[in-house]
Amino acid sequence: MLGLGTSISALHDGITGVYNTTTNTKSLEFTGYSSGTSNPDTLTVDDDDLLSFTAGTNGDGVDLPFSAAFWIKRGESSGHGIFTKNLASGATSNLEYRLFYSGATLFMDISDGGKQNADIKRTRWTNNSTNWQHIVVTYTGVVSSAENMKCYVNGTKLSALGGDQSTDDDGMENQDGKLHLGNLLSDANFDFKGHLAQFIMWRNHELSQSEVNYLYAGGATHRDPTKGAQDYDGSSKIVLWLPLDADLNDDGPNGFNGTAVNSTALDSTVPF
Repeated sequence: MLGLGTSISALHDGITGVYNTTTNTKSLEFTGYSSGTSNPDTLTVDDDDLLSFTAGTNGDGVDLPFSAAFWIKRGESSGHGIFTKNLASGATSNLEYRLFYSGATLFMDISDGGKQNADIKRTRWTNNSTNWQHIVVTYTGVVSSAENMKCYVNGTKLSALGGDQSTDDDGMENQDGKLHLGNLLSDANFDFKGHLAQFIMWRNHELSQSEVNYLYAGGATHRDPTKGAQDYDGSSKIVLWLPLDADLNDDGPNGFNGTAVNSTALDSTVPF
């Protein structure tokens, strides 16, 4: 378990109240493909309907808002799968959502099952840093709305790039695949090399700019996302919280513990 610091009362960007702090002494390291293995390092979380952010079926556009936040340090500027919910390696179907880098561009996709342009709604942003960064991505749940996906890096909202051809408006479809960190699954060239810490997901909640600032402002003494200040609405909407410090367990309300695949392991590299 994480070490919990003293409860602190503070006012930050309009959010007031008491919060707990946590500390990380480790992060999760991914090294890509290990010797003698056919799949890259991965952390998996078993499938559960709470990790499928849709209220409908068959990609009918009845999605739920969701958000994800994490600290990341890429080992190199190339293709990296950060997270994906998909069924199996090499599968062309059963995709729900994914976040990945291709060179200097960060892509976020939501899918009604496939990975082709006709199956995906996509937003992309320029982000080429290999330093430690705090990244938040959000989805409004309204697939056809403008700016339905947002990305914040170190508290600053990025401007989305235009011109992408992946514009399917069917929304997501609840699939049976696990949640995978560090692996894109459907594309073998996107194995992640680097470190992750403090991976959090919110269900039925799109984090606001104020909430992003509140979480990022904790810095080295991370703010416990489940013990929110009185005006932080996201504290009750946590569906998964993997601190990736002392173990791979979920410190949120659902017990969705992670399982390491191949050489994925905790490492002493930390964000600060």
